[in-house]
Amino acid sequence: MDPGVPERRIRTIFGVSFLVGTLGTLFFLAGRRCLFVGSPWSLVVPLGAVAGLAIVFASGMLSVGRQLRPILFLSGAIGTVFCLAFLPLPPLARDELTHHLAIPLLYAERGCIHEIPFAQQSYYPMLLETFYLPAVRWLPDWTARTVHWFFGLGTLGVLALGGRILDSPRAASLSVVLLLVTPVFVILAPTAYVDLGLLFYASLALLAWLEWLASGSPRWLVYSALATGFACSTKYNGLLLFLLLAATVPLASPLRDRPTRGFLAAAAFVVLALVPLCPWLLKNWAETGNPLFPLFPEWFGGRAPLRGAALDVLSRRRWIHGESWWEIAAVPLRVFLTGRDGDPARFDGSLGPLLLTAVASPKFSGRRPFARRPIWFVAGGYFVLAFFLNDLRARYLLPMLPLLVWLSARFLSRARRGVLTAAVLAAIVFLSAHVADKWRRTEPLAYLLGREDRATFVTRFVPEFPVLEYANAHLPPRSRLYLLFLGTRSYYCRKPFYYETYFSGAHLLEALRTSRTERDVLGQLRSLGITHLVAGERLLSIYLATNLDDRELELWRSFAASHLRPVVGANGVHLYEVL
Repeated sequence: MDPGVPERRIRTIFGVSFLVGTLGTLFFLAGRRCLFVGSPWSLVVPLGAVAGLAIVFASGMLSVGRQLRPILFLSGAIGTVFCLAFLPLPPLARDELTHHLAIPLLYAERGCIHEIPFAQQSYYPMLLETFYLPAVRWLPDWTARTVHWFFGLGTLGVLALGGRILDSPRAASLSVVLLLVTPVFVILAPTAYVDLGLLFYASLALLAWLEWLASGSPRWLVYSALATGFACSTKYNGLLLFLLLAATVPLASPLRDRPTRGFLAAAAFVVLALVPLCPWLLKNWAETGNPLFPLFPEWFGGRAPLRGAALDVLSRRRWIHGESWWEIAAVPLRVFLTGRDGDPARFDGSLGPLLLTAVASPKFSGRRPFARRPIWFVAGGYFVLAFFLNDLRARYLLPMLPLLVWLSARFLSRARRGVLTAAVLAAIVFLSAHVADKWRRTEPLAYLLGREDRATFVTRFVPEFPVLEYANAHLPPRSRLYLLFLGTRSYYCRKPFYYETYFSGAHLLEALRTSRTERDVLGQLRSLGITHLVAGERLLSIYLATNLDDRELELWRSFAASHLRPVVGANGVHLYEVL
């Protein structure tokens, strides 16, 4: 440990962070027993998390030096203004409407954390969603975003602590500045996603891992394992970090020359990391037979998961995004330089060019005798795994971000003041361009100033909103809606509903293919309790016309004429009553 950092501060940051994770886990376990979820006392959970993260932030910022205060203030001011402008907005982002807020809202309405078989995303670990659940039940829905924002603040505190321990107060200041000028971090902060929670626990895990590599103290290995477990409890992407860190324990550890002890230490790391994750694994095992459902069904068996379109990563980039081989080869650079929020082909965000200075970081031969090889093994290995496992998004790379930040801070802290100031100002300009683009696409000012009401504002981004609002207000309580081609966006639906996770309309298609009469089709819809359809009309028509033969299509037309009564429609979305 660096003698300049009080032991008490380190224990406070790690201890409070683990308490926050434990609080969410205990609430999840209570919710499985239908305890507290429907009580106003559940607000203690998000309020406790916010208080804990504020302590982590404040403690970590004590590590920041007096140097670079103007730059720190300027970058912090831009991020704060942006977040304060976007935090009060209604939920608009896709994953908020399909997953991070929609699933907790279903739990809140039932008063219990229960199984939702048709929503495959409900089987993902949901540590942060346990904090969102009371917020969406008892407070304005934007308050859930505030919890996510506080995880971002906590991350700043952890990175500042890491910069101070690993290098100097100047590097601590730069670690904070580097994260504040990273576009994907700033754009994500005022949303109810979970990626900043993953980044928070990944930062703790990596800091403790680096300290363990340097000191060999078992305490740091325990800290790293527990933080890795909480990262996995936040999002499955944490499993990549888990695999890479566990692999380094016997291979690149202080125990490398003692293989038996090295493998025992690796086993201890795995067991400790599984402790925070266990509640989520047991839930999935009990409900599906696969503890990591929907991952690895070929290894664990259990229920067969639903699959999206089967297209490998390279084919997706070649044929869907239209990229050349050179462009694909340049992805490791493009995700820093040309990423753009809201554009899947451009990684839905950018890491920013300043973090590329990590490759020029000097050897860890000054204050700390760290070897760079295991650091690049984890950072590079994480990038490769994230690239080949899914269509790459900048936010999927967040767990490797702390390493890049600390390496870049180490390099920049040795730069001359004029060079450093110019580099940071250029990064602020780069960030401002991303913030301005987000502002232009969202146009929040009319809503923030009260010149545009909530319904009008939300409808600009969620076309089915007027139809769902009508259904919420006018349909009887026992109604159940079949959501067709709405992209599984269900957050604004307050009636019981059903949808297919990947292939919308699959049940309707199967009903039409296997039925001989209209009553057969009706019976299959009734078997799911469906009383109404809410359909994106154009996509539904194309889907049925493409997938049905002439007899089946004629059956659909006669069924629609006899058993579907149009109720209301807007923006290409229609509500039908099933008669």
